[in-house]
Amino acid sequence: MARADMHTGVIAWFIHNPVAANLMMMLIVILGFVSAFSMRTQALPDQQLDQVVIELIYPGASPGEIESTVVTKLEDALRGVQGISEMLAVVREGSARITLEVSSDFDVQDILDEAKLAVDRVSSFPATMEKPRIYKREIESLVMFVQVYGDLDERAMKSFAASVRDELLQLPTVTSIELFGARPYEISIELNKAQLRQYDLTLQEVATAIRNSSLDLPAGSLKTDSGTILLRAQGQAYDQFEFEKVPLRVRADGTRLIQLPILATQ
Repeated sequence: MARADMHTGVIAWFIHNPVAANLMMMLIVILGFVSAFSMRTQALPDQQLDQVVIELIYPGASPGEIESTVVTKLEDALRGVQGISEMLAVVREGSARITLEVSSDFDVQDILDEAKLAVDRVSSFPATMEKPRIYKREIESLVMFVQVYGDLDERAMKSFAASVRDELLQLPTVTSIELFGARPYEISIELNKAQLRQYDLTLQEVATAIRNSSLDLPAGSLKTDSGTILLRAQGQAYDQFEFEKVPLRVRADGTRLIQLPILATQ
């Protein structure tokens, strides 16, 4: 009985009709090629983070000062925005970040617009604080690593890696590149102890003078017929020559103590 089923089944029909079997095989091969070239491939699945981030830059301010003068006011203003399920604030020296978790029933773009309006309503920010940066958090897919090596010191290697990054960014399909493994530049300022005693200066006074003078400050905006122009005072020092021009002491009569010899190394 089993042998009779073999002769009357689908396999037996294809054996007696080889043209149909060949046509089906060709159809399967063609569909395979079409699917291979039209199939979408990606390293990570599509994801969307329901988060809005507010970044704050307040040069020279301590974490406690930023929390009391900025973060608390923003949290009070954002509590009136419907759709925010959770607020998380991380405060560091000179900066802070507030992350807003958006409920699944609300659109992230709508919460982003509402958050911008809420931040704009806060008018008592410190004068030296930069304008808050508000954006929707996105997931960036990592495509590849490019490793740079050679017989160079750390600073030369970082400069060479930056030049490679700039060249790769010229490619039309490359959107962003981030450097890993390189320490950020740091300036070390060494002072002459004898001159500090001569001018009756302390290390704390010098540090405060540099902190208050070496920074960029927003200076408001200028409205014109063609649009709004943002004003900004740029006073951030980056090299030894600029740090030597920082006034270390300003007297009541307006005279300033500057150009105290400084040894600044990067």
